[in-house]
Amino acid sequence: MHIKVEFVFAAQVVPPRCRKPRSVTMASDIVVEVRELTAGQAPVALIARSDSQLNEHPDIAYRWFDGKLWTALATSSAEPCARTSRGTDWDYSLPTTECREGEAWPVVRLYGDLGRNLVGASNSWAILDHYIGTNELASREDAEAAITRWAADGLLIDGVYHRVAPEPRYVVMTFGLGGNHGGTYLSVTDYNNSNIRPEAYFGATDLAAAQAYTRATAAARGDTTAVGVDPLPFLDVRLPEAFGAPSTAPKMAESALLGVHQRAAAALLTKQLRSAGTALLL
Repeated sequence: MHIKVEFVFAAQVVPPRCRKPRSVTMASDIVVEVRELTAGQAPVALIARSDSQLNEHPDIAYRWFDGKLWTALATSSAEPCARTSRGTDWDYSLPTTECREGEAWPVVRLYGDLGRNLVGASNSWAILDHYIGTNELASREDAEAAITRWAADGLLIDGVYHRVAPEPRYVVMTFGLGGNHGGTYLSVTDYNNSNIRPEAYFGATDLAAAQAYTRATAAARGDTTAVGVDPLPFLDVRLPEAFGAPSTAPKMAESALLGVHQRAAAALLTKQLRSAGTALLL
């Protein structure tokens, strides 16, 4: 499907009787293509299921195509992400288009109130369901590149608009000081937190290894009751090959568990040495 996108951009223009160029807002358009597929061409790789007793969130189907995951809903940590507070407007939708007389393509207008530029404005996704620009009025080349990237990250699958989605995975998280003060829990995420050790992350096909690592981490911290190993949403993997080979997961888990025990032993030794030093001073 082809769409004409109208946009505004900043151009450097030398006004009449002037020597130096000035930034002038101008309008233009570009025709981009949104690829169209059938469901058979983009099979379901994973379904993220929420707890219906906790919320009324719909399940999220992640489809696999071109080496990427695609969803029809905006997501955050494999759960629907609404655009409004406590809202249910998480569905992506193809930008509202109109076919004008004599025009070859449907038209999308990137204009706000009084012609204000939306390429780069924080609320541009209210029209395009996606942030496609920068924080400043872009040049023509940058605006066209941003719109082209936006189009490439969208698919029509059996007529339903999808966008590229981050890969859901498991992460072991700790809270508090241990000894059931806080706790150790297995969660689902779709982004990287630099404050969490890399070995605490596990792929969607590695639930058993992630649960084993969670229990070992809890034991090393002294968490006996504040432990959670059944994360939500539940990741129902339908196409394992979309998430890499899980055969290395046990070895990774063993290595990670060894690291947990080593750190726990080191912490215990440090505590004993400090106690011994305090006793000598007394």
